[in-house]
Amino acid sequence: MDPMVEPSKMKKMQELLDSSRRELPRIRQDAEKAHRSLRLPKDRYVDFSSAIDGIIKLNAYRGMPIGWARGKTDDNIEFKELRQKEVENYGIATTYLEHLRNAAHRQGMTGSSLLAVESGMKILASIRSQEDNLYRARRDWGRQIVAATKSALDLGAANQIEDVARTGGLNAEIYLTHMAKREFRSLNMAQKAVIAAHFGTGLCDEYAYYTMTEANKKLPGTQITIMSYGGHAGVIIGPPNHPESAHLDAWTTSATVSRSENYGIKEIQEKSIIYQVVGDGKDLRKEVASTLASFPKRPAHKRPAVSIEKAMEIVRKKGLESSYNVLYITRAAEGHNSDSDPEDRSSRGHTLSTEALNATAANNFQADSTALASVAARDAPGTERTPHTRRSSQSSGALGRLAGAVSRSVADRIPRPRTQGAR
Repeated sequence: MDPMVEPSKMKKMQELLDSSRRELPRIRQDAEKAHRSLRLPKDRYVDFSSAIDGIIKLNAYRGMPIGWARGKTDDNIEFKELRQKEVENYGIATTYLEHLRNAAHRQGMTGSSLLAVESGMKILASIRSQEDNLYRARRDWGRQIVAATKSALDLGAANQIEDVARTGGLNAEIYLTHMAKREFRSLNMAQKAVIAAHFGTGLCDEYAYYTMTEANKKLPGTQITIMSYGGHAGVIIGPPNHPESAHLDAWTTSATVSRSENYGIKEIQEKSIIYQVVGDGKDLRKEVASTLASFPKRPAHKRPAVSIEKAMEIVRKKGLESSYNVLYITRAAEGHNSDSDPEDRSSRGHTLSTEALNATAANNFQADSTALASVAARDAPGTERTPHTRRSSQSSGALGRLAGAVSRSVADRIPRPRTQGAR
């Protein structure tokens, strides 16, 4: 196994990548100058100019503050179109520079103009590989951070029905008794992470807070962000909405680290920042460990696992279902990632992605070999992923209610009422 890339080196990798991106206007200018000197046909240069301008504009959009796209429909449409054409634009620009260099050699061009074209070729070719290498470095750290979060919150999420079943309802009871209270909600992020680890459970907010504090400790010099995805909280290490950044979500039953396009939340520019910081290497949880004095000890006893149906009965009696509307099964499905990295591409898609949800639907939302033994076919969503409304007259018992809950669209499957500080 390759050694982890040191955070200080990742910081330098980001600086080099940003520097390479800033060279794009100069590359365009040098290519135009060489094109005129060589008196080449105009049509190929027009295509090159359009392609590299698209890359420059896309980078400018990505560098804007999170939330810029709300209310700016035309700009948002252009941003999405540029992102879809990104790979094509890089190909057009790279091919043209190669054509320009070959023409320069044929015509005997020497000196600074040729050197500028060749330098531009190297920089343009390096940007995508720089993005991939930096993403992989962050992904490896992200996997370690997610594993630490899952280990600390060992009872699992209080609104993940599989985790409720695995703990016999203990995590849901702990959450409602000690964490769904005003005293807990008034705490800061690090304090909530401490309490979540103490009790071993939480919702997506608490998983994000613990993940953030763990990333802050391990990744000094790295930008770390807690994002609100329409009510769901997740963590990004690296600049949000950039391909070199990694998205971490320890809340899901089979937690994963992925790029934004594999995460299933592509329009990050429309979302909100809950918290953002550049990691400083401090142990934020240790600094507020005294918070534990205000909370009781975690229950020492364990409970035997129960069935999914029994877990649904428990949470209805405890009031968790009515408080949070819907419970989730987010085990990774067999939908594969569309990623440049072979390891990511062959791995299973993130459980909140459209691909993963479709794959799960095809398996009747089977969370594992025993859960959800049968789900009414009418509750399984079609390929159009239209929102599904639960109808008790058509869905019988706990399984029917669960099926209706899980078969919502991706947007409707994200928990809404809990994210503190989201706008």
